[in-house]
Amino acid sequence: MNTRNLIFIVVIFFVLNLAFNAYLLTKVNRMEQFLANAVTHEVKEEEYELAEKMALFQRYSEKLYFAGKNKNWDLADFYLEELEETAENVIKSKVVDDGINVSVQIQEMLLPKIKELQQKVKQKNENEFKTSYQAMLMNCNGCHMLTKHGFVKIREPKQNIYSQDF
Repeated sequence: MNTRNLIFIVVIFFVLNLAFNAYLLTKVNRMEQFLANAVTHEVKEEEYELAEKMALFQRYSEKLYFAGKNKNWDLADFYLEELEETAENVIKSKVVDDGINVSVQIQEMLLPKIKELQQKVKQKNENEFKTSYQAMLMNCNGCHMLTKHGFVKIREPKQNIYSQDF
C-alpha cells in the first residue's frame, strides 16, 4: 500500500467519523429537546382524563363531609389528604381544558380551601368544619362557572350512599 492510498483511507475515515459524530450530535440534541418539552409540556384535555379527577374530588369530598359530620376526624383528615393529592396531581400536570388553565384554577381556588379544612379538622370543631366545607363547595362551583362547566353544581350530600362507616 502506497502513501497516497493510506492518506486517502485516513481522509475517508476522518470524513466518515465527522459525519457519524454530527449524526450522533443531532440525535442527542433531539433527545434533549424531547426531554425538555416533556418536563414543561402542558397536558391537553385529550391526554388527561380530567373528568376522572373531578369524580375523585367529588367522591372524596362527599366522604369527607360524612366523616366530619360524624366527628370522625382521623377519617376526615384521610380524605383531605386524598383531595390534596388529587389536586396536586392536576396542578403538576398543567391541565389546559378548552383554553382554560384548570391547574391554575385548582391551585388558586381549591387548594386553599383544602388547607383551611385541614385546620378545622385539627381543631375538631364541627360547626367551623361545616362552614369551611360549604366554602369549599362554593369555590368548586365558582370554578365550574369560570371553566364553562356551570351546569355541574356540587352540593352538600343529603344521604350516605357508601357502604362505609363514618
